[in-house]
Amino acid sequence: MNWSYRDEMNTVEAIQSYLGVHEWQGHVIRGFTHNHNSIHDPTYGLQRKHSTFPRLKITNPVLYNEVNQRYNNTPSNWK
Repeated sequence: MNWSYRDEMNTVEAIQSYLGVHEWQGHVIRGFTHNHNSIHDPTYGLQRKHSTFPRLKITNPVLYNEVNQRYNNTPSNWK
């Protein structure tokens, strides 16, 4: 795990969204890679469609906004 996210993994929704949906379902199960030629990484699309995403807006708005920002921009614009 990227240690810069350690303090942000502080809610069930954050853990499920990033570790369960993004990492496990997106990268491991579906095999999505970070395609730097696409407008968005499909793993962020999975997070946005998952049932935990609306709740993430309430419990961890920083991560909620990050998913939206990364989904809508090329990787060169990610923070």
